[in-house]
Amino acid sequence: AYFAGSLPPLPESLASAGEFLRHHSVPRAVLAGDKQLTRYAAALAGRRGLVVAGMNPTGDWRERLGLQEQLLSSEDPRAVSQAAARYGIGYLLVGPAYLAKHSSLTLADLDRKRHLRRLHLAGEPSGDFVAVYRVGFP
Repeated sequence: AYFAGSLPPLPESLASAGEFLRHHSVPRAVLAGDKQLTRYAAALAGRRGLVVAGMNPTGDWRERLGLQEQLLSSEDPRAVSQAAARYGIGYLLVGPAYLAKHSSLTLADLDRKRHLRRLHLAGEPSGDFVAVYRVGFP
């Protein structure tokens, strides 16, 4: 049985992000960010997720959740890159629901972070979208 959300028609923004990751990331890439987006994008692209919706908590669950927050809040690119490297995180997925949970953040704020580089945007930034960021210190 399939999850209804994984059967066509998929939202175009999600299908586009999955297609992008499938063709522009290595198979061992780990995705982080929005738990729902990560769940579906990881499945569509054949990648792994740091924290995904429906995932059972792991022994290092708090550390994983803390890293998710650090990706968004930190201004120290070297510290973020070192923490992300532990799990092999290469990409951050952001959508409107994820930004809404972090009400002070916008895509423009994320674009200014030195440890994030936006690679792909599907959809409308003022509506439904999926943004894919590369994680790492340049």
